[in-house]
Amino acid sequence: MEENTIRRRLLRLSVIVCAVGAVLLIGGAGIISSVARYAHEDVHTRIKTEAQEYKNRIFKQFDKDFETLHTLAVLLSKSPVLSFDKDNLMNWIAAANNEYNNFVGMAYFTPDGQGMMNPSGKETILDYPLASCDEAVQEAVERSFAGENVISRFFLSEITKKEIYIYSVPVYQEGEIAGVLSASTHLDIFQEIANGEAVMSGNGFIHVISSDGTFLVRSPNSLVPYINEYTTIFDGPYISSQDQENALELMENQQGGFFEFRYENKSYHFYLQPLNINGWYLMCVDTMWGGVSYSRQISLLMGISFFLMLLLSCFLLAYGYFLIRKHYHKMYTLAYYDQVTGAQNFAYFQQRLSAYQKQSKKYSVIAFNMRNFKFINELFGTKDGNLVLNYLSSQFASHMKEKEFYCRETADQFYLFFKDTDPKQISARLHEIISSIRAGARKRSDGFDLNLYCGVAIGGDPHQALLAQQHIRQNVNTRIHFYDEDIHKQELQVHYMESHMEQALENGEFKLYLQPKIRLSDGTAAGAEALVRWHTEDGTFFFPGEFIPLFETNGFCVRLDLYMVEQACKQIRSWLDRGIAPIPISVNQSRLLFMEENYVDNLTKILEKYGVSPSLIVLEILEGMAAQNLSALNERIKQLHCAGFKVSMDDFGSGYSSLNTLSQLTLDELKIDQSFLRGIAQENDEKRWTILKQIVLLAQKLNITTVVEGIETQENAQRMAEFGCEYGQGYFYSKPICAQEFSEKYMK
Repeated sequence: MEENTIRRRLLRLSVIVCAVGAVLLIGGAGIISSVARYAHEDVHTRIKTEAQEYKNRIFKQFDKDFETLHTLAVLLSKSPVLSFDKDNLMNWIAAANNEYNNFVGMAYFTPDGQGMMNPSGKETILDYPLASCDEAVQEAVERSFAGENVISRFFLSEITKKEIYIYSVPVYQEGEIAGVLSASTHLDIFQEIANGEAVMSGNGFIHVISSDGTFLVRSPNSLVPYINEYTTIFDGPYISSQDQENALELMENQQGGFFEFRYENKSYHFYLQPLNINGWYLMCVDTMWGGVSYSRQISLLMGISFFLMLLLSCFLLAYGYFLIRKHYHKMYTLAYYDQVTGAQNFAYFQQRLSAYQKQSKKYSVIAFNMRNFKFINELFGTKDGNLVLNYLSSQFASHMKEKEFYCRETADQFYLFFKDTDPKQISARLHEIISSIRAGARKRSDGFDLNLYCGVAIGGDPHQALLAQQHIRQNVNTRIHFYDEDIHKQELQVHYMESHMEQALENGEFKLYLQPKIRLSDGTAAGAEALVRWHTEDGTFFFPGEFIPLFETNGFCVRLDLYMVEQACKQIRSWLDRGIAPIPISVNQSRLLFMEENYVDNLTKILEKYGVSPSLIVLEILEGMAAQNLSALNERIKQLHCAGFKVSMDDFGSGYSSLNTLSQLTLDELKIDQSFLRGIAQENDEKRWTILKQIVLLAQKLNITTVVEGIETQENAQRMAEFGCEYGQGYFYSKPICAQEFSEKYMK
């Protein structure tokens, strides 16, 4: 009986052990499957992402080349050479090819099938029938005659003996296709990608293939050392017949997909990324996945002991799964959460907003900011600044309703998502949040007040909310502003100006206006200040205050300033050619241009082009430029003096002017800001007259000429003359007028 009992217990124990073992085995298999799946998906995601990045890189080059070719096509369509003989047209194409020498060559084809070519570094070919060109060229040109912008297939050039491809675009004249302009280029962008050693962080490579698997550009980093012996990716015993059929079917439909091939008993993943042009594909291969084999580790452990293997493998797999999950959680936190406050970051906010927008348009986005956060950081330190940010974050969290969320973008910039759309309800909630935050802040030991303001975009996006917020940045009496039609119009205007500024410069839409600089002693015009006005082709008129701040932000002011120097030189040249003694013209110069390395040389070239003496051009800089780098500024002024130019400091007294700055800069002229005279007119302030007089006297002692701006009355002119000021500008004499009117009025 005892023996039977022991046997039953052993049997029961065996069953339990087997059951536990089966559970562990199943559990281990499940964990292995999960780990493998996550790893598999991660590899696929990385391959697909990288392939897309390389595709974007290729299309960026395509867009750049097409933009160049389109520009030339438009210029050609407007050029009279189309109506001239072939020699003139060929000279135009040769000049264009020489200027845009990133192309191998350029050609122009007429509707009758005749072409003229200018290969870079080769003799021009005048009469070259389209029918004599490679089939790829013929196909591309014929499609362009049908109105398409075309990239040809690769072909071997008879001239360069290298594989190339062409871009071709139609050239329109009076709405009809007058010809086709084409440009050829080597396969540099494709070869650069194929030759790159950083694919998949050095663990991959890329081939360029056609839709039938034919190699077009091969990577030298391929796993198979004799890959050059094969014509297509399907040659050799690497890709299974089933995968070959699936890949061919997929490529026939210009779709992307993942496949495998085996080499030296290892499996490798590759992704076929369609370029959607000429059936071209990127074949992106990952070489790291072939070395991963969880089954080998498990088999080795099972050989030692079945139960030990089960327990150990489960532990290792569970631990590995834990590490992967932990790493994923860490990466997820870094990717989607702010490290200072623990709140969601802007990327996560945008994702959630996009998801909500697909369901409903009834929501609001609020951009929240603090006017005095920089001061808090500087006064109390970064640590206290971070405490303030965490306090704001906790306050926002406590005021969120169900399915509402918020984020911190950078510094003290937060974004909130409300489901409310009624302006009154939104304002009430925001006032409540602001009041709660300020009340809590006052209870702190320092009792510092938080000056908050925000912009609201109902049914809009963070950009619109930010525009509304920026609209009230300087208005301390306003805490909440809604994105409205006025802001939308401003946004459209900014977009218009940025998208049209390059073309406007080429079309001469920026016009030269001149305001006379009057000699106060006798009332004669002794000079002029060049001012710019933007007259668009559709009749729109922009004042400098509308576009200059934008151009200073995006850097376009560099080109515009040089353009205005050239316009001033053209005007002086016009006076000289008409036998009129010219007067100096002052031209404003931005900080970006003034400190450019080749600035002085570029100015000199412009003046030499028009035969104008540097003494007739006065370069005006703002006083704020001295606060950046005084020594570098003074060195640049010395260079300009050596070249013969004069330098004037504009708007002196409008900012934080320093008398020490005047002592260190070798200026020729000081322009006193118009705010002095306007202040006198408004307040009848004798103190301002005293300051003006002393500025003039100081400038005289420093041998600096003075010009006062804002003269609007005879009394202004008379008193400034009594002080010894040499020149004056203002509406009392004339507002800025166009160059032609200025010449007629002052240059007789």
